[in-house]
Amino acid sequence: MNNPEVLINADLHLKTAETLINAISAGLVSIGSSDNDNKVLLEKLKQNIYHFSAAKSLTQMQYYRDAMVGDNGKILGTASFIKKIADTGEIFNRTHLATEADSAHMSAIAAYNWENIDSEYIEFSTVGDSRVSPEHRLLDKFTALKTDPIWKRLWAPLRWNCRCRNIPGKSTTQNNLTSDEAYNVVRAQIKDTIFENNVGITKVIFNDKHPYFINSDGKEVKMSWQHYGLPNLDKIKTYDDYSEKWMDAKGVITTVDFTADAKTIDKQRKGILIDR
Repeated sequence: MNNPEVLINADLHLKTAETLINAISAGLVSIGSSDNDNKVLLEKLKQNIYHFSAAKSLTQMQYYRDAMVGDNGKILGTASFIKKIADTGEIFNRTHLATEADSAHMSAIAAYNWENIDSEYIEFSTVGDSRVSPEHRLLDKFTALKTDPIWKRLWAPLRWNCRCRNIPGKSTTQNNLTSDEAYNVVRAQIKDTIFENNVGITKVIFNDKHPYFINSDGKEVKMSWQHYGLPNLDKIKTYDDYSEKWMDAKGVITTVDFTADAKTIDKQRKGILIDR
């Protein structure tokens, strides 16, 4: 970049936004809706995506800038610098972005559901298979009035790659958890995170609890690779396609093509092993 004060890479920013917006549109199409049917919702979600993409790009540029300095306080040589950051682009722009796109996909569906569920009661519903996390399994079939404040913070997705949904419910559904008890089941996982949020109400998928926004505000934070279920950077070896091999070794799909048709997207998402 010619101007050292401009830290956001415009191409990176727009490419990230494009990927996430495609994921949102695919989410709406998968439930029989369309961009034209939900213009207001889509525009609000897009606005958040552009903000998030800028913050993500800024964080990445800041990381690269800081990586130029070695442990001895001296500027690294070109070869050493390239080796140090070789995997981070793959992680930021493929591994992380695939996870973020999946969250955007499910959040668009969740926002639509909140606006369109015409039912006195709402039920929290899991996929019901062996890959559902223990916490979410306890929440399965939890039901409360749509007017219950619990839905402001217990609205799927509740974590990365979450497949749960909120659906129309009945007062006779068998899950005896109170609203407070239901929240406490996942409190440790969602409190003060982007997942303590009802995107249908806020129209925000990635809020200011995300580390990228904290970074873009100029506050010092330590990038957490565990934030996306990844090992520490120093445990990731540097060679071609390592990210793919690391993921494939665990049976995880490396990417989901959110430009594909809805059935293909759902099939790819269901192939992810580490799911919730």
